[in-house]
Amino acid sequence: MFSKALHSSIASWSFHDDSFTQATKDKVFLYQLSHQDIKAITPHTLVIGNVCDEDRTSTKIHRQLADLNILIKSDNHLNAAAINGTSMAKNIVLITRHKLSLLVNLLFWWEEEMMRWDGFEAKKANYAQQLEEAHPDESAEERSRKMNEAVKIITVMQRDMPSQRQEGKETSWNTTGGSRREWELRESERWVSERGGPGGEVVEDEHGLPAYEHSGVDGRE
Repeated sequence: MFSKALHSSIASWSFHDDSFTQATKDKVFLYQLSHQDIKAITPHTLVIGNVCDEDRTSTKIHRQLADLNILIKSDNHLNAAAINGTSMAKNIVLITRHKLSLLVNLLFWWEEEMMRWDGFEAKKANYAQQLEEAHPDESAEERSRKMNEAVKIITVMQRDMPSQRQEGKETSWNTTGGSRREWELRESERWVSERGGPGGEVVEDEHGLPAYEHSGVDGRE
């Protein structure tokens, strides 16, 4: 992955940092979710991520990241391609080497989080197109109903905190991850009774979403 290649390029000055914990990732993710634009990194993001202890310092670090083009000034989105260990160590001097290493870890992790986020956004858009192509004669109201049901489940998975995700389960319609999934299971059971495949299993398409029998949504006739 691109970010891993970049990360290895700064290994000479960075070091392994166990302080960027799962709990910290959860806090940062929840904080970003509270914004209208989840991708926008704010000065307080750096405080939540334990890079800085106060907003006064984080505001200065945030400005330096923008000056280095690591944050895009127009929207504060991350530009991971601009991360350069030597340049950061030279220009960001208000925090310790340990905190600088933590900052780098946070930025690379956030790049991967936003790739994951965009993947779910694409999944929503692609599913809408698949429904329209598979059911050209179906009413817009019916397609909208089916789409809304799928989007609800995709969105729940998209917004799961890092600690709540199950390896290999994020694209599964039948994910069972506890109380947050209870309503999802009820939806899944209804799909089994209404459009289930052989043996009571929900027929899924290549994107892990329910495929309508004989619809061609999953590429099968």
